[in-house]
Amino acid sequence: MRRIGVIGPGIVGAPMAALLARAAKAGHYGPETHVLVVQRDSKTSGWKVPAINSGRSPIGGIEPGLDEIVAETAASGHLAASHDYGDLAQADVVLVCVQTDKNPAPNGVNAGPDYGPMMGALDALGAALEKGRGTLICIESTLAPSSMATVIRERFAAHGLQEGRDVLLGNSPNRVMPGRLVERIASADKLAGGLDPRTPARIAELYAPIVTEGTVHRTNSLTAEVVKTLENTWRDVRI
Repeated sequence: MRRIGVIGPGIVGAPMAALLARAAKAGHYGPETHVLVVQRDSKTSGWKVPAINSGRSPIGGIEPGLDEIVAETAASGHLAASHDYGDLAQADVVLVCVQTDKNPAPNGVNAGPDYGPMMGALDALGAALEKGRGTLICIESTLAPSSMATVIRERFAAHGLQEGRDVLLGNSPNRVMPGRLVERIASADKLAGGLDPRTPARIAELYAPIVTEGTVHRTNSLTAEVVKTLENTWRDVRI
């Protein structure tokens, strides 16, 4: 895992990229491993690329440890950022950390998930990736049950990328908490789901150096999607 990409440096992607870069700096993934964050050059979020490259965290508020990790890994060259998806062409691993939201119907009832921003990111990634590399794609974004096997697989297939050959599609739904981002990644249990039987083990290998106090549970994509949906429902009911 020499080339690790992270799409979307928000409250999920920024701490994940920073912690993966710190693990790379410590030599957990082999020599010369580095992490590249990709953020589209938008009016609202384009500033995150120069911020990361100058060693500044793109996350506001008090996030213990995050500022220091970003500064340290950017200075060592293990963490960088770009607006160009083409820089991910030869990536070994790509984490997708793009927001997914609800798409409201006119009457105010939830009409289903809004995958617009994520699909834009997946299309840009699909157009950039080299075929035949078997790049591991791990989606941290929340997905409705069955989305990996249908919507996500078909999106990559539209770019000529076959699951199990050109890409390995997996999902590990995020469980972060603002104000405790670094702590939660280290301590919270994670799911490692995949469509191909090889994928959960590769995700678990990737996360082992950063999920130091939690457990990475290997499963399939549908189970990961259902568990995340039920966890969100339980949280919302409690709130």
